[in-house]
Amino acid sequence: MEILDLKFAGVPVWMILVVAGLLYNARFAYREWRKDRDTVRELDEAQRRFQSEHVWKPRMVGGVDCGEWVRKDGRPLGAED
Repeated sequence: MEILDLKFAGVPVWMILVVAGLLYNARFAYREWRKDRDTVRELDEAQRRFQSEHVWKPRMVGGVDCGEWVRKDGRPLGAED
């Protein structure tokens, strides 16, 4: 196949295409990883805030924990939670 024998500056064209494809996919994967990492940080912070204000009150029913989250100050959970 003559197409695979083409060269640009002494480098086979197929190799240039493969490297360009790998770099593009690596760049895309890195951007997605950074976005996912930021999302995980936001979720962890929200979870830490929630657990600093609430506590798990266990209630066992037939060997299954059917407890609920309650505020540490004793007020009932509301719409703002």
